[in-house]
Parts: sequence; C-alpha cells; structure tokens
Amino acid sequence: MAGLKLLRCVLAALACASLLGCATPPPPAVASSGTDYLAAQRSKTDAAKLAIVADGCVIRDVVGDNHVRLDASKGIPRNAVLHLRTLLAERGETLTGKSTYSVCAATAPDVDDMPWATGRDKPVQAAPGPWLAARTPGQTRVAALHRAVRTAIEQASGGYKLRSLGLPASGLEQMRADLGAERLWVVQTAGIDVSNGKRVSEGLWYSLLALPVTLAEGLSGSRSQDDDGSNSIWRAGITKDVQRYTLALVDLESGDLVWWKSSNWRDARRNFGASFGVDWALRATRPLY
Repeated sequence: MAGLKLLRCVLAALACASLLGCATPPPPAVASSGTDYLAAQRSKTDAAKLAIVADGCVIRDVVGDNHVRLDASKGIPRNAVLHLRTLLAERGETLTGKSTYSVCAATAPDVDDMPWATGRDKPVQAAPGPWLAARTPGQTRVAALHRAVRTAIEQASGGYKLRSLGLPASGLEQMRADLGAERLWVVQTAGIDVSNGKRVSEGLWYSLLALPVTLAEGLSGSRSQDDDGSNSIWRAGITKDVQRYTLALVDLESGDLVWWKSSNWRDARRNFGASFGVDWALRATRPLY
C-alpha cells in the first residue's frame, strides 16, 4: 500500500508540473542578430543598381601656413575607388556610370575656409578653394550627402540598424536620377601632410578630418584599432604623413545609412592612397562581404 501511495504522489506531482509547464509563457523571441541584418542588406545590395561617390581631403601641416593640398586631396581616394569597383564587379554587382569625386566635402565645415595650394610647396591661395567655387547642383547634393554620412556616424550608437541621413526626398530622388543608382557606396579619405620639424598633436586636425573610429563588427561608436592593429600613433604626436578612411553604404530610396567601416590614422607610407589596394578593398568591406 505504501508503494501504491508513493506512486500516486509521483504521478500527481508530474501532472502538476505538466500543467504548470503549459501555463508558463513561451520565451521571448530572439532579436534579429547582426548576422541576419548583414545578410539581408547584402542581398538587397546585390540586387540594386550601385554607384560610388568619393571624397578626399589632405591638409598640409606647416607652421603658420596650414592649407589644403588639392593634388593629394584629389588623388587619395582614387586607388580605393578603383579596387572597390573591381571587387564589386567581380561579385557580379551592377555598377552604373563613373565614380563621382569631391574635395573636402566630408570634413567639418571649418575646412571650407582654409587656404589651399595645388601641391606641396606650391603657392598658397586664399579660401574658398575650387571645391566650393562654381559647384554644380549635382556636386552640391553629393557634398550634402557626404556631410550627412559624417554626421550620422558621429551620432550613431551601437547596433546594426538603418539610420536616417535626414536628406530631403527631392534631393534623394534627384541623386538617384543623376547617378542612376538605388544604393550608393561612399568612400571618404583624409590625410595630414606633415612638414619637416612639425609635430602634430591629437586634436589639431583630428576633429576636422576624422570620424569616431568604429569597426563594423560592433558599430559601437567607440574607438578601436586600425587594420594593422596599431592605434598608438597619437600617443607621442606624429612626425610623418598619415591617412585614414571611412567606407559607407547608403540607400538612396529610403535615405538611410545602411552600414559603414572606419579606420584609425595610419602611416601613409609611400604616398597618400597607395595602400588602398585590393587587400584594402577586401578588408574594408568585411563583414558585410
């Protein structure tokens, strides 16, 4: 009898547990992961018509005579665009038209008022530079987009998600018509050309040319290491030419910033833009591709 009573108690306990289990609400749905977001945006990008716009800005840092170097500013993004375009074409993506270039459109507005020179050791001319004079409406729209991308990244907090650029619908529509594209790859490059005997301290040109350094794996908005694993260049000030980049993807139909990746400052080595080759294109597009 004792055994029968024990068996009844066990069965009753199991029945109670079963009823409680049925009454327990299901676990909350798992939020879409970064991997899901990247896969969805990669699919949309692969199916879209794409264009590339690029900006470069190199400041010659000379005691008492800082100015924009026009030749280096025009040259620094070209290697990056060439290898990005080649990589996208190899992936079978549809690229429309020629790439569009600008000078110092992605920088802080203070740069607009800087003097400029056609090259190193060339005569310095008063502002505004040629990137501000006689802009076409199309160039003005692209410049506004570069500034909007910069601002969106500066204000971004963590997480993979679409971020509005705040551009007018009419401007987005006209850019789609101008560029023949639905999505846009945005390349922003910057450099500091350091004169002999001049040391650049952190903050002098950083706020004008740099963005918060964010690798795309986390989009956390925090400073992180460069591609070569080094972020120590600022600790003692810089005595050699340095450069950096931001690569972003924009949806011209919704007006959203889809994805981006930025580097820290690093040695420009042989000349500005030379290291933005095929290896750079592969690294810069990860983990989106």
